[in-house]
Amino acid sequence: MAVDDPGVRMRLRNKLEELVGVEEADLLMDRPPGGWSALVTNETLDLKFGALEARMNARFEGVEYRFEGIDQRFESLEARMDRRLSSIDSRLDTVNQAFAKQTWRLGGFMIGLGAVIVAALRV
Repeated sequence: MAVDDPGVRMRLRNKLEELVGVEEADLLMDRPPGGWSALVTNETLDLKFGALEARMNARFEGVEYRFEGIDQRFESLEARMDRRLSSIDSRLDTVNQAFAKQTWRLGGFMIGLGAVIVAALRV
């Protein structure tokens, strides 16, 4: 039985009006806005969400690819910074050793100068 047939629809409406009333029959017989073909089915939703998921995955893969490039740049930067810091560290060690030598020399000179002064005052 095809419900789109006007005669069938009229008989159904009359039977519904008898059983449930006029307002309820109107509510049951009304088509949704845009017709029945405008209703979304689970299959339609699955297709739309599947397409959306595919687009999101593609975008995330692009973002991951960009982050991999950034990671490589940071690793390169880190390696350069390590080399430079090692160079600075070795220079600071050299300066520290030079200061230590200079301190010992100055200390020795001061002790020697003190001894000369004491000897000169005793004479």
